[in-house]
Parts: sequence; C-alpha cells; structure tokens
Amino acid sequence: LSACGTTPPQRQPAPPPTTSTPPPSSSTTSTTSPSSSTPTTTSHPFTAADGRNLKACSDGTCEVIAKSGSVITVSGVASFAVHIEDGSVSFGFSSGGMSGNISGSGSYTDPKHGTYAFEPLAVQGEEAVIKLTRS
Repeated sequence: LSACGTTPPQRQPAPPPTTSTPPPSSSTTSTTSPSSSTPTTTSHPFTAADGRNLKACSDGTCEVIAKSGSVITVSGVASFAVHIEDGSVSFGFSSGGMSGNISGSGSYTDPKHGTYAFEPLAVQGEEAVIKLTRS
C-alpha cells in the first residue's frame, strides 16, 4: 500500500573519497632505524646494474654495490678504496705514487686516461650503490 500525496525520502549520494598524496621529494632522505645508528639513503633502489662485481669497473664505467673496505680498480689507472661511515661514502685513491681522497660525489683526472667520476647512489649500513663513469 502507498500513502496518497507523499513521496519517499531521497537518499543523498555519498561524497567521493578524498586522498592525500604527499608531493614527491627530489632530495635524498636519510632515516635511522631503531636497531641501528647508521643512516639509510632511500633515493635510489638498492640494486646495481653490475651487482657486486667490482671487476666490472676495470674499464672505468660501472654501477656496483660495494662494501666499506672494498677496492675498485680501474685497470692501468688507479685503485679506489671505498670507505662508508654514518651514511657517507668516500674514496681513497692511489695512482703512480700519488694518493688522495674523494668525499661523496667527485672525480679523479688521470692525464693519460681521462676523468673518472664517482657518484654514490644509495647507502645501506656498510654498503653503497656506486656509479663510476669515464669521460
């Protein structure tokens, strides 16, 4: 049965759900895990094109995962000792009786072989993803 002259109440549609997405960050983010005091850089996936094969760097071009204490050798040019501490990467180098240090991103120029640029892409504990390019 229906009542005369009345219309059933209309249901209002639910408002569309709203979402809030933070804007992407263009800078490196460091965080500290509760069980460790070593920062972790999260701007780059912790993978490398050449994996952990440091010999891939012998021609001066590679992307590798290296641990602190590893040595990257560019054949006939120089050896670069990797040092990682508190989320920072540095490279101690020796070549032809000369030695020095590159802190973070930087380059080494060999007069006979060109310039070699180091770029740490990500750090986790005592390991880093390192990109080496030659120009």
